[in-house]
Amino acid sequence: IKIPILEIRFWEGAVVAVVGLFDKGKTFVLNNLTNCNLPSGKKVNTKGLSFKNVVVDYGTKLILLDTAGMMYDF
Repeated sequence: IKIPILEIRFWEGAVVAVVGLFDKGKTFVLNNLTNCNLPSGKKVNTKGLSFKNVVVDYGTKLILLDTAGMMYDF
């Protein structure tokens, strides 16, 4: 039996995460920094975590990580 060898790929880029209090504009900031169009606004709430792979400024690769936000300030 032949077992396939998994191909390992290297990813060159950065992960950008925005974490903060609930309903404070984290998604808005990500959209404006990356010219992205993640759903945002008073009628939309991020649920859990949202990930998006984008390419900005001359091919810079980013993974955007948007969070739902915290209810309390620790």
